[in-house]
Amino acid sequence: MVEDGTNFGALVSCYWDHLQNKTVTYQQAHAACSAYEDAFELGTGPAIACRLTGILIVTANVSLLLGIASTRELHKPRFLYISNLAVADLLAGIALLYRSVDHRGYSSDYGFIWTFINVIIFTQLVSASALSLLSIDSYLAVRHPIFFHIHADSATLRAIVPMVALWIAICLFAFSPNMGWNCLDMQAIATDSANCPPYVYHPGGFIVSFALIMLIFCIIMAFTNFSVLLKIRERRKTRLGQAGATSGNNPGPSGEGGGQPGNAAQDEANRKFERSVHKARTVMILVAVAFVFWFLPLLVVPVMCVSRKDVCPVNGWGEEAFVCLNSLINPIATLIRTPDLRREIWRRLTAVCQALVAVIRGNRGSPQEDQTGTGDATNLQEGPALGEGQNSNTSASNRQPGMRNSELHGRICHDQATAGQGRHSYKRQAESLAAVEID
Repeated sequence: MVEDGTNFGALVSCYWDHLQNKTVTYQQAHAACSAYEDAFELGTGPAIACRLTGILIVTANVSLLLGIASTRELHKPRFLYISNLAVADLLAGIALLYRSVDHRGYSSDYGFIWTFINVIIFTQLVSASALSLLSIDSYLAVRHPIFFHIHADSATLRAIVPMVALWIAICLFAFSPNMGWNCLDMQAIATDSANCPPYVYHPGGFIVSFALIMLIFCIIMAFTNFSVLLKIRERRKTRLGQAGATSGNNPGPSGEGGGQPGNAAQDEANRKFERSVHKARTVMILVAVAFVFWFLPLLVVPVMCVSRKDVCPVNGWGEEAFVCLNSLINPIATLIRTPDLRREIWRRLTAVCQALVAVIRGNRGSPQEDQTGTGDATNLQEGPALGEGQNSNTSASNRQPGMRNSELHGRICHDQATAGQGRHSYKRQAESLAAVEID
């Protein structure tokens, strides 16, 4: 057995040396190699990077999903694709958080780290499939708008069926090594060195299949988005030519009637096209981010692990965080490109902050309720007096006021303001005033 310290290479060498003997089972090899219990422990820097990236990914994608779910205007087939992408990115963030925890009880298990790698493979394959579906939807909206609008009623079904099918197929493929398609459980290390070279867990067939699937998704995204870009440029040139021809045919001021219906229809078509262009550009941004952050690394990492095991990312360098950075950029780019969703999330965050401030400051409503109650009581007390004063003024204006009437009226107002007598006394004084006037 190779003894080169408690590192990944030593653990792989230990398993490989034990399992090349067909009489040793995987459990026996695991028991013999349990001394390398810190082989998969992340260092301080990679652990912080994975944890911070995981928290940001989870927060951004949960906010995106809640915003879509709470905004009725966004309950459209296109946002099903975006939600599908957000769920895949959310799983990647959860996997990073799980990896960043110090698993003392699992770090000696050779299968633990590869299970984590399988989870990352699954999430990124689902992300690639979601981006491919988004690209196809954008392609149909821009390149084939008539077909897109004719079949708008079945758009939700056309979105759900391929998403469910791809999730099932990718899940079966990504976790097939956990079901036995790996070099340890097949014990192919000693019998099939071409398919399972030393220090390799995934067989060559799995690596090739993974690369082909990613390549297919890559081709779909590249073809659809490049076609959409060409169509956008072509439509813009056509619109510029139509605008020039229209201005040449109508050099004077805008006519009355004439071309208004046609212009209205053209404006509506232009608005629909601009909306499709805006959505297409959002998809292009997401695809570009995917190419930068994980298409190239995911295509290069398997080759690195096979050719140079000393630079394999599973050695604890924290490359998982870099590979999953697209899961953080995707929701941010979507929020920036979707004003309605951004406003809804901001409104809900503001409401939550206001509620938290109210809880921290205590029950702010009680003093206000007391003040409101006091004010209402005062108004109730002042109301009758005010009404009676108005009635007195009205009655006085309807008569021919003399000196005695003025004196009596002033006395009534004085008594009402200072003595605070009841309503029945005011009525008697008013009746006396009327009797004096009649006399």
